[in-house]
Amino acid sequence: MVATSDNSYSSRYGMGYRDRIRNYTKEEVQKIIEYGSLSEQQKLSRNYFNKSGFYKQLILHYATLLKYSGILIPNPISGKKLSTPHIQKRYYAAMDFVDKMDL
Repeated sequence: MVATSDNSYSSRYGMGYRDRIRNYTKEEVQKIIEYGSLSEQQKLSRNYFNKSGFYKQLILHYATLLKYSGILIPNPISGKKLSTPHIQKRYYAAMDFVDKMDL
């Protein structure tokens, strides 16, 4: 099977079969990071993602990192209010517990 279009050799993410991994100088990298457009920064990132195993591992690690944010949603039994003293006491105790976990 032979591809009949130039688009067959590229992906929608920018790094395709014919794309080359470019060696950037430190000055070029610094310039793109500080002053480059979003598309230039994405191209630089994709280049290093495909070139460097360490950069790829770092990006994948942070992309899949769970934040474990503590969210406490009060849910009293129907007919009861949050302003009832014993419900408030339990709610504040749960809030203190979440705060002490230092998430």
